[in-house]
Amino acid sequence: MVVLVVAMIILTKTVWTLKQGLADINNRLTELETEDDDDKYEQLLEKFEKLQKDRGRFEDELNKLKQRVDQFEIFEFEATGYSPFDDRNGLNHDGSPNTTATGTRPRPGVVAVNPKIIPYGTIMYIEGYGWGIAEDTGGAIRRRTDLIDLFFYTHDEAHAWGRRTVKVLFKRGEVNYGK
Repeated sequence: MVVLVVAMIILTKTVWTLKQGLADINNRLTELETEDDDDKYEQLLEKFEKLQKDRGRFEDELNKLKQRVDQFEIFEFEATGYSPFDDRNGLNHDGSPNTTATGTRPRPGVVAVNPKIIPYGTIMYIEGYGWGIAEDTGGAIRRRTDLIDLFFYTHDEAHAWGRRTVKVLFKRGEVNYGK
C-alpha cells in the first residue's frame, strides 16, 4: 500500500511537471511564431507534441493507480503479540499450541482475529509487522472488535512487540469493522 501511495505521489508530481513543461513550451512557441527561425519552431513543436503524449500516458497511469488504491481500505487496530510455542504466561493458546483455530500450524504471518469482524482467511498488511492471514482467535480476541494478535516464535519477541496501535490494510469490503 505504501508503495502504491508513493507511486501515486510521484505520478501526480510528474503530471504536474509535464503540465508546467507544456505551458513553457507553448509560451516559447508563441514567441517563435513571431520570429523567422523555423528550425527552432519545429524543434519546439516536436517537443510540445511529445510532452502532450507523455502527459496523456502519465494521466492514464495515475488513473489506473488511483483505481488500485481505491480497492483497499485501512483501519486501526490494537495489536499484541502471542507466542504459542513459548507460552511463559499461560495466555497464548486455548488448546494445543501446535494448531490454530482454523487447523493450520502457527507460523509467522498468522493473525488471531475476532472472526465476526475479520473472517478467517482474510489477507492483510499490518504496519510494522508485514503481511498476515487471519487463521487464529482467542478468548480476549473474541470479546473485542478492535484487537488483533500477531504470531511470534518466542515470548521475548512477542513481549518486544508489546501492545501498539497499528494501521491494517485490507481489500475493500472484506472486513466488518466500523459497520
